[in-house]
Amino acid sequence: QAAALTAAADAVAKASAATDAATAAQAAAAAAGETVPSSVATANAAATAASAAGTDATTSATVSETATDAKVASLATAAASAATAATTAAAAATAAKAALDSAVAALSDPATPAEIADVEAKQAAALTAAADAAAKASAATAAATAAQAAAAAAGETVPSSVATANAAATAASAAGTDATTSATVSETATDAKVASLATAAASAATAATTAAAAATAAKTALDNAVAGLSDPATPAEIADVETKQTAALTAAADAAAKSSAATAAATAAQAAATAANEAEPASVAIAN
Repeated sequence: QAAALTAAADAVAKASAATDAATAAQAAAAAAGETVPSSVATANAAATAASAAGTDATTSATVSETATDAKVASLATAAASAATAATTAAAAATAAKAALDSAVAALSDPATPAEIADVEAKQAAALTAAADAAAKASAATAAATAAQAAAAAAGETVPSSVATANAAATAASAAGTDATTSATVSETATDAKVASLATAAASAATAATTAAAAATAAKTALDNAVAGLSDPATPAEIADVETKQTAALTAAADAAAKSSAATAAATAAQAAATAANEAEPASVAIAN
């Protein structure tokens, strides 16, 4: 374009010079009563052609400027659109992070399977939103870079959308990072809740095993006391059977209670692991 304008200006100048030269030659020939030199017509024709060529070159330069302006404007619009998309993605990531943080804060102790499942669902949503924010941030940066480079190449002022897109990209990137961090924290929290329930199941298994051993020992002692009854039985023997019978019933009740507690602990640990998408703890089978 610059070259075309330079050539156009030169053509106009040369056309003017050719016209002036032709006019001078024609006037001199007339004054001398001579025939007009053929170069006069040649110079006038050349001047007309040069003038036309200069006009055409100037027109093309104008058209090219309109074309480059349109291209820069298009890239500036693209940067603005990318900025909007990045801003929207940043807001979504921030909202997903807040929802996840609230779900983690709401975890009871011990946590219920529903609470853990809610955290896991919100964790997945936060990670998805974080990935989208990161992608939109990258797209906004690329769009801003393209618009800025185009404006510089066209010798134009940098579009305002470049700064807007860069700012939106920075915000979206930060929001994505925050959401990812919350997802990591939430995973640690649910892991701890599952581990706690697994430990509780192991403890319940130990208590149930101990109670079972006590019930077995009480049964054996009672059986031996019954077998030891003489005929007729003495008051001491009968009293001993009654005492061991009471002990056996107490041990049996404790064993049943510990068995129920172990089953409940195993069920809770298994449900928590399922809700957290984790492997079933070994203590579940032990407790059962």
